[in-house]
Amino acid sequence: MKRSITEAVVHLVLIGLAGYFLMESFSIRGSAAGGSLPPAFFPKAICTLLLVLLSVSLLKLIYATAKHNEGCQEASFSRGSVIPVVSWLVVFLLLVLYAVVLEPLGYVVSTALLVFSVVGTLVMLSPGDESGISAKGIAKLGAFSMIVSLLIFFLFSQGFGIILPTLGVMGV
Repeated sequence: MKRSITEAVVHLVLIGLAGYFLMESFSIRGSAAGGSLPPAFFPKAICTLLLVLLSVSLLKLIYATAKHNEGCQEASFSRGSVIPVVSWLVVFLLLVLYAVVLEPLGYVVSTALLVFSVVGTLVMLSPGDESGISAKGIAKLGAFSMIVSLLIFFLFSQGFGIILPTLGVMGV
């Protein structure tokens, strides 16, 4: 029961932050840099998506808690209770590092490294150890990261006309 209460509080805090950022995104003015979308479009879209997903997740949590009344559970620190906190901290630190290396490395390289690092971290720290880490899995994750990064780069640069930080030929 204690776990569901803390999860609900985290949900509410995140909903509050996303709501605040959504309100702040309405104060973003237009830009003379060009592009087919206004500068506030993506912050508004991301905050709205976050609000919807967090609300759905909170409702699922409330439903699951009401349906499955857990009774008394031990309040001990186990590996399963510490891993989510470590995962969130590592992902947060990776996002900070991404913000630092975005300009020097360019969008494609830094985004590929971010996707690779975040997915790799979450896989390694996942509670289930059904599949081990293999060279083939690492290669697939590397290819996936690079493809996603390139697709997003070309979508924004060619489709939306938004200039992203580049390094070398074709933004790589």
